[in-house]
Amino acid sequence: MQNLNKTFVTTNILYDRMFPLANVDEYTGLPAASNMDTTHPDHLMQAYYEIYNSAYNNNGRISPDALDELIKTNGNSREHPIGIFYYKFNSLDTNALQDHLIDTLANGQFVDVANRPRSPYFTNTSFLAAPLLADGQVMETGNQTFYFDPAFFLHNDSLTITQVRIDFGDGQGEWVVNNPYNAGGQLARPFLSSILKNIGGTLFGRITVIGVDILGRIITMGNPFKVFVKNTKIYRPLTDCRGGKFSAGTRWVIEAPQSRLDPINAQYGNPQLEYKNKDGNPVKDTAYFYFSGDGTVCNPAQLKRPILFIDGFDPDNSRTVQKIYEDYINTGIIRSGYVNPLFGDYMLNEGYDFVILDFKHGNDLLERNAMTLVSLIERLNQQYGSTMLQGITLIGPSMGSLIAQYALAYMEKNNIPHNVKTYISFDGCHQGANVPIGLQNYVEYFTKRGIFKKNKSIREGLYNGLGAKQMLAHHVSANSQSPVPDALRTTFLQNLAAVNEYPQLCRKVALLNGTNTGQINSFHPNPSETLLRISTQRKGWKSLWGLCSDKICMKLDWSCYTTPNSGTAKVMDNWTVAPLFNLLFWVPLGKTNSYANAAWGNSAQDNAPGGTFGTLFGNAPGNINESNFGFLLKEAMYLLTGSKRTSFSQNLNQFTMMPSYSAADLRFPNKNLYMKWDDQYLCGKTPFDYVYAPPTNEEHVLVSANGAQYFENEVRCNITSLPTYINPVMVGNSVLCTTGDYSIVTCKPGINVVWTATPLGLVNIAGTGSAVTLNKAGNGTVTLTATISNCNNTYIQTVSKTIQVGTPQPGYINFIQDICAEFPVSTNYFPNTTYTWSFFKMPYSYNLQSFPNSGSSKKLNLTQGSGNYRIGVTADNSCGSSNIIYITVPVTCSGGHFAIAPNPTTSADVTVSVKVQKATTTNKMEAPIQIDTKIYEIRVLDKLGVVKKVVKFPNGTNSTQISLSGLKPDLYVVHIFDGITWSTEELLVK
Repeated sequence: MQNLNKTFVTTNILYDRMFPLANVDEYTGLPAASNMDTTHPDHLMQAYYEIYNSAYNNNGRISPDALDELIKTNGNSREHPIGIFYYKFNSLDTNALQDHLIDTLANGQFVDVANRPRSPYFTNTSFLAAPLLADGQVMETGNQTFYFDPAFFLHNDSLTITQVRIDFGDGQGEWVVNNPYNAGGQLARPFLSSILKNIGGTLFGRITVIGVDILGRIITMGNPFKVFVKNTKIYRPLTDCRGGKFSAGTRWVIEAPQSRLDPINAQYGNPQLEYKNKDGNPVKDTAYFYFSGDGTVCNPAQLKRPILFIDGFDPDNSRTVQKIYEDYINTGIIRSGYVNPLFGDYMLNEGYDFVILDFKHGNDLLERNAMTLVSLIERLNQQYGSTMLQGITLIGPSMGSLIAQYALAYMEKNNIPHNVKTYISFDGCHQGANVPIGLQNYVEYFTKRGIFKKNKSIREGLYNGLGAKQMLAHHVSANSQSPVPDALRTTFLQNLAAVNEYPQLCRKVALLNGTNTGQINSFHPNPSETLLRISTQRKGWKSLWGLCSDKICMKLDWSCYTTPNSGTAKVMDNWTVAPLFNLLFWVPLGKTNSYANAAWGNSAQDNAPGGTFGTLFGNAPGNINESNFGFLLKEAMYLLTGSKRTSFSQNLNQFTMMPSYSAADLRFPNKNLYMKWDDQYLCGKTPFDYVYAPPTNEEHVLVSANGAQYFENEVRCNITSLPTYINPVMVGNSVLCTTGDYSIVTCKPGINVVWTATPLGLVNIAGTGSAVTLNKAGNGTVTLTATISNCNNTYIQTVSKTIQVGTPQPGYINFIQDICAEFPVSTNYFPNTTYTWSFFKMPYSYNLQSFPNSGSSKKLNLTQGSGNYRIGVTADNSCGSSNIIYITVPVTCSGGHFAIAPNPTTSADVTVSVKVQKATTTNKMEAPIQIDTKIYEIRVLDKLGVVKKVVKFPNGTNSTQISLSGLKPDLYVVHIFDGITWSTEELLVK
């Protein structure tokens, strides 16, 4: 076959064009070409990828991967080479088979026909030029350097470039470089072959190349280019007080001991990750110190009130310490007495210090990053333990919550002191984060194989990195319609369980961005909403059938949707019927669908109450999702939708990334992401000591005004009450004979308890924490009090219990003097105690009366008339019986408290009145108390005890008349009730 040394590319001469991938036949570089289109960095690299992989012989030509590494090596310092692509290639005449210029074998291969009258091939020239970026690199606003290097002059035909003219579209005129390349193809860049530009936004420029070909002809080619520029806000430079490096060394490189990493590496098969600095050296985990003060004056030798903030999910390591501090800590909040305060600066001025741990791999195995955190905590306590005025507050945002959780639990399991007083999970993914499974399937469809396979940043940054696999509740690798995670998450959860899941020696707080009201995501209120759609129409079909939108009219139609909240629904619906595209992406011809079930049968993760993903396709400076992977996804969409016949619609912003159910780690028997809950429902349903939830759903890890206040309260230990779901109860016996165990039972472990017993001297308290032992030291009644705190000795609630220690000892007997009939007496009360009352009239000629198993108060019926009565009481409990306590009571029955007049009487009625207005209660333990006397009821009985008349006075009276009508002359008994006791008087009717 002829032309074996030439590149052969099947182009739209054979197949109808559908995408700019890379459509090298259309990019001739000729200014007069009417179909010339704009190129950009990914497009130029794609063109080289296609040329390289379609060539019969690539001997001596750099591979696309090697070229990408070369760009990365030379371009990590905001420096970007100018790429020039100049290739000649052959394409097949579509009439070659019909005109018998080629033939086919039985296996379908083309072969040349001998003695053919003309060549079956057309020779094409393609030219592209653009600044280059490596896979995963993003150009940001600010100073950028552009340079020439012969390594990036990609060509297969002779061309001596004499001049390059570049207009960056910034209004500053062209940059003209004569003879840009050194002789001999050296890689060293000439000084004059570079330029520094201050980039303020996306570049729309033009490159023109003038050269001499092998025949000595002057060739002029060019094309416009576009470079997406990521808008980034200007971050403050580090200073000595804030993140800088003192001479004493307060920016620490942290490395976990290999002995702790080896078991993790062995368990996971030793996956290797590495990022490099601008100097080419590996990036190290680094702790930065922001010391308290006004930013210019601070003390680097002291860490007094440390707040340890660790980095979260950072798949491309693009989040610097300045971004961590300014985007996640130093946000605007409202504080009394401060004008527009920034929260981080406010806390520094209030005397708190920040230590920020930036992981070198923000998408690494959670356990490996946790070991780095363990090493940092150990070093902090070793170097600054003596200056700390309070324990460490550790806050882990998003993925960082799991890293912090595992690190603390690991330290406690292995008896490593951590001195962490409060662990705050900031919208953490305890039951899994969420990236819509439809979107995962969608991206997997066109990036797992084929031409986008090399661009790992999109897949790994969105769902396929090590850390991402350990976080997501539903992962595409599980190949399941129901929420099932990747195997890496299953292993992580097993490892978490092996260290007892949560730490117990610190306060645990969940600070959510999702509401607890059950309010669903307002950006995606409906199930099965379209998230993303790309479609390309067939040529001619629109004009033939009108506005056809059916799939048969499309060369491709790709769509993905949110998950259903009941039943099963389609979450990806991809249609591809263009052979070239099927070949380039290695996707099957026709439909490729995927389905998903509702989460646990009753809710959807994509629109559940929770922290939202943010604006993936927005340009807000500092936005959480304006990371490299999100930016690269936008560039991929540009590549896929550059065709003039391609339509693109997206609704990817603000899907639910962190359901509230997950962030609070709720554990209800029937899981429902939509459920409404508050404190009273959380007893035993969450491992956290406190859960803060905002009134409405917020963006994931947004520091809102409410969230900042909650965080500040926890750091300051300014907590005024326990949540209702803690509900502490004291458990233990009410009687203590010799020794007994007492404890505070709540549905939340880990609270601080201080025990006291009053009066002193009756018991000794042994032990600390939520359970203690009491030992008897005397006899009496003691009040045991547990004072409960949950933050740095800020006591906020007490629970008390009255306990009888040893045998109960009755106190003085209380009674009311000068009352005959029912005689009320009482003594001090003991729990779980029975009392025996006894009395007799003195001298000892009267029989003793006893009332066993009574309470601490009793009414005695004095039937013996006036005189001195001897009254006694004993107390009995499980420890034994007390000695009897006696008191002598003088009782005068004559006259009593009430008067009846006239008595004897012959009139129709008589007057009953109070004779003694106040009775005296004698309490031997207190001063005498006077009680007002009133009449509440009068009963008239005959001498046989039959009641003849009853008169009642609900409000009491001092004097009244009662009618004697119907009473025959005789002797009657009048009972008068004063509200406490009955008095008896005689009445003679004549």
